[in-house]
Amino acid sequence: MNGGKMKNYLIGMDIGGTHVRTGLYSIEKKMIVEYNKISFIQGETAKEEIEANICEQILRVLYQKQISLNSLKGIGLSMAGNVDQNIGCVHRWPNHHLWEGFPIYNYIREYFHTPVIVEDDGNCAAVGESMEQYGDEHYKGNLIYCTIGTGIGGGIILNHRLHKGEYGMAGELGHLSIPEVHKLCGCGKTDCLQSIITDKHMEEKVGRHIADILYQLAYILDIPKVIVGGGRIEYNQNLFQYIVSIFNQYKEADHRNYSIEKSKLYNKNGILGVIELLRNGQ
Repeated sequence: MNGGKMKNYLIGMDIGGTHVRTGLYSIEKKMIVEYNKISFIQGETAKEEIEANICEQILRVLYQKQISLNSLKGIGLSMAGNVDQNIGCVHRWPNHHLWEGFPIYNYIREYFHTPVIVEDDGNCAAVGESMEQYGDEHYKGNLIYCTIGTGIGGGIILNHRLHKGEYGMAGELGHLSIPEVHKLCGCGKTDCLQSIITDKHMEEKVGRHIADILYQLAYILDIPKVIVGGGRIEYNQNLFQYIVSIFNQYKEADHRNYSIEKSKLYNKNGILGVIELLRNGQ
């Protein structure tokens, strides 16, 4: 494969509950030059699943563009699970329990002999959305991003920087307790917002709860822009309209010039965001 000696490429991956997306980024061209999406491949062990969903997909996109491993400067993994930043593993992931505790950071770094970052998918998506809104050189504005798919997550750009919080959990909305919810969640609790998002009979209630949380977060932090994305939003216009309607009622009552909109990047914000974090050594 023709790659030369220059390390001119980065890999960004967005690993969700049902799909895995891989983007090959050219540092020279400043753009994604190859993109691949697969359904999540189930295995009997964490190692099997990681090799099938991560390692093989990276090798595939490199092969498709005839690029050598020597040209790879780094790999960024955007993960839907609860990422432990200190040890580079998924602490908790109800959709894929096998990955919990597996040292994915060390495994991928040793497998490809290249720098690796592992970051929460909501944080990555927030960075990607910030780039879309304000440009790719610097974070020029504040925003809140909420993703609604097989779960609910989010990320916050505050004071022009990705805000992770003390334990890297800032912006995580899915496991907030909702008193009127009485349904077992994959995390073991019985009152999580995330546990009712698939219930079609509760769409309006789910939309109201999400709008409540997003508006209160925007109000407390005084962040004027909220972006909502994810598979459930892309394919369910009713849910999005419920969220927008309630959110706008609040902002009009408070005379706040806040906005809420649907993501224009949809399924590529996580890849763009993790590549940006990789480029900046975060």
